[in-house]
Amino acid sequence: MGEKAAGTTVDAVLAALAEPGRSLAQAVRSAVLALGGVQERLIVDYDVQDESPAFYVGARQLCHVHPANDRAEVTVSLSRSLTFAVLAAKDVPEGIRGVVERTKEYGATRWVTVRVDRAEDVPGLLAFLRHKHRYLYQGEDELAIPKDQTTLEKFE
Repeated sequence: MGEKAAGTTVDAVLAALAEPGRSLAQAVRSAVLALGGVQERLIVDYDVQDESPAFYVGARQLCHVHPANDRAEVTVSLSRSLTFAVLAAKDVPEGIRGVVERTKEYGATRWVTVRVDRAEDVPGLLAFLRHKHRYLYQGEDELAIPKDQTTLEKFE
């Protein structure tokens, strides 16, 4: 995934959508930004080749959204330890936990895509995203270093 050249905005991408997709994508966007410490940018996902809003905590991606005219699909990468935490979480809807469980792992990462077809789906998605948010963000100005990933900082 790469960032898109300057000029196109998330607002423009969402404005180009038909309803109900526009409202669903906007609801997801508002909920994710309300988590705190989250910035948005526009990326081009190599799988889809369309501009997608993506949300970051520091340099780490929280999720990205593939908006469509009739739905929004939200993709989240989960490490192995975060996968286990989400599967055990009772606040995450059973349907989303089922999607996580069925998603194939590549290396130690699962790229989980949750489909949002109605506004009523957003609170369950947000419960799921809160786990990733807590994993990445420990509080004011304190980003977490994932416990199951090596960083280059120790080699400097």
